[in-house]
Amino acid sequence: MSAGSRESDMNPPHPRLAHPSLRDALLKVAGLGVVSGIAGFFVMPERLWANILLAGFFTLTVSLGAAVFLAIQFAVDASWSRGFQRVPESLAAGVKVGATLVFLAVAFGAHSLYGWAHVEGAHLPHSQQLWLSRPFQLARLVVCIGVWAMMISALLGRARDERRLCREGFPGPLRGFAAAFLAAFAVTFTLAGMDWIMAL
Repeated sequence: MSAGSRESDMNPPHPRLAHPSLRDALLKVAGLGVVSGIAGFFVMPERLWANILLAGFFTLTVSLGAAVFLAIQFAVDASWSRGFQRVPESLAAGVKVGATLVFLAVAFGAHSLYGWAHVEGAHLPHSQQLWLSRPFQLARLVVCIGVWAMMISALLGRARDERRLCREGFPGPLRGFAAAFLAAFAVTFTLAGMDWIMAL
């Protein structure tokens, strides 16, 4: 038996992910979604941006929830969840998809989503002029998404390193980084919820 065949036997592809008919079906659904989105942009753009924001925020909450779950496990050095640790890791990796959708909706669909985006700064209450200014809103958007993407990427990378080295437990740096992520998440997600959802 050749070395290549031995390696393929040791690491067989996941049958559901490798099956061509499933892949083709998913590509067709994705293509239908793209066509529907383009048509919606011309027919009813205000509904398109609302749906993009909804889909993006839903994806973000799932991905961020998985990342928070992982961070809690690392911070308290839990061992019971290591058997299925790759499941929340895979979910957390989807943060880029959700972040991209939310960015598109907030950055380009604000006039359809947020009524205050039409109001000139001079007509807003003094206490809201800075907070409800588009440059400041976009700056907060970039900061929140950037913090999540960088910290989750680093968290997943360190988790993979620990698994590859087959060490028992998690060392101090990973536990400390997980705690820092939880603190950053508490602030940024509260800010994001106010900015993107409550501001509607």
